[in-house]
Parts: sequence; C-alpha cells; structure tokens
Amino acid sequence: MTKPINTETQKLQPPNNTTETSNSAFPTTGRLELRESTKGHKNIISDLTILQAGQAFLVSSSMDGVIKIWR
Repeated sequence: MTKPINTETQKLQPPNNTTETSNSAFPTTGRLELRESTKGHKNIISDLTILQAGQAFLVSSSMDGVIKIWR
C-alpha cells in the first residue's frame, strides 16, 4: 500500500502511560526519519481512515481540498 508521508523529520515523545520496548512505535531516538516519498497532498493532511471495500484502502483528506484513496 502506498501512503502519503510527511517529508519533514519530526520530534515525537511516547505517551506517558506506556513503556518503550524494542518493538515500540516510537524509535529509541525519539525522532522519525523519511523512509520514502510519494506524490501526495500539497498541504497538511487533516484526516486518515481505512476503508474496507473488498480490500483495504487508506483514504486521506487534506487542507488542499483533495481526498485521495490509496491502495
């Protein structure tokens, strides 16, 4: 499935009520790095949802006024 990715590295902190493990969603460095880039939205993504219609699709909407369906 191809999905839109924010092209900037962001500083994230894990929630206070969780403990970090080797398979944590938050890297031990606390930083995210760009892994791949795709053509996507031209502005901030405002919503994401998964649509089950025979197969799974990711649907994204953005402040650019565009709704995209990713498979």
